[in-house]
Amino acid sequence: MHQRLRGLGCVIVLLGTPALLGSGRSAGHDAAAVIGLLASLTPAHLRKRSRTCLRAKGPKLVSAPPPWKQAAGPSVSPEILELLAQLQRTEPGSDDARQVAEQLLERPERLTRLREYGLMMHALVEKELWQEALGLLDNRQTKMPSDRARLVGVNCAMEAFGSKHGERWPMVLSILDGMWGDDLVPDIISYNTAMRNCRSAGEWQQVLLLLEEMNRFKRKDFDVYRSSIVACAQGRLWGKALTLLNEMFDSELNPSWSQYNLCIILAEEGRCWEYAIHLLDTMWMKEVVPESSTYISVIGVCEQSGRWHEALQLLRVMRRKGFACDAGAYSSVRQSCLSSGQEEAAQDLAEEMAILGLPMDT
Repeated sequence: MHQRLRGLGCVIVLLGTPALLGSGRSAGHDAAAVIGLLASLTPAHLRKRSRTCLRAKGPKLVSAPPPWKQAAGPSVSPEILELLAQLQRTEPGSDDARQVAEQLLERPERLTRLREYGLMMHALVEKELWQEALGLLDNRQTKMPSDRARLVGVNCAMEAFGSKHGERWPMVLSILDGMWGDDLVPDIISYNTAMRNCRSAGEWQQVLLLLEEMNRFKRKDFDVYRSSIVACAQGRLWGKALTLLNEMFDSELNPSWSQYNLCIILAEEGRCWEYAIHLLDTMWMKEVVPESSTYISVIGVCEQSGRWHEALQLLRVMRRKGFACDAGAYSSVRQSCLSSGQEEAAQDLAEEMAILGLPMDT
């Protein structure tokens, strides 16, 4: 199953069952420093919420790009651009970096202009100046008059602390937890950022805990479902993944090619051959064009479910539609026929493979 995931281009790590509040899967040289700092700032159980927080009613969730990235507004001052350039030339965590950071943090724009604040936050995190970055966040939050401005500032910090491989996921969750303590209700951007980092780190339990928190909101967006379905794959929770995909249909959200394929693969664990075929038909109906690997996955579900006739029909459909049918597809269908006692059909497939010059497993 893991090989088939890789073949579909789904970068999924199917994990075992790590502790629910594990220490994280750090992948960078800065991970130890982050977690050490985190231990001094947050309680041991990162995901523990008070009952009051879980019952809090939030605003309507609206997905939008981070405001500090938007083009509107005055340009960044030359003085700040020069300081940012100087910081870029320093070594991460060095005294030189801290000296430049001190000059940046003296600029009044860090509090009054979101674009400068965002650039500074990202630059500080990139240079591993954790205390300075958290200090900038705290300083801005105490100066902002409105909850909306404070929320945007926290989301910007979460995005800055995020990373491609999610190695700083504990810090991102710590910032999210801090919002509740400051009487701020996270929005969908907050949750998407946290879920994306946990997903990238393979912390699938954390993703699903965040999903539970989001269930009190009226709706979820595409990114929430994407992270949640990947988390289900990492935890081998095939039933929940298929349920989430159905929720996407009910919410009139169109799954991507990778989400269809991933759920088809997971259907094999539950031997849900009818659902796998239904998803294949739905892809055509929604104009999400399947590939050979999609058909091979559905054939695999039928093989595992003992449905030799359906597997054979899918192979014929592949040929008719012009998809490449390799030895793996033929062998899967042939094995399904043999397992069901269909010797004649299996022999016909063997002869067809010989004509096509495809190697046959003995």
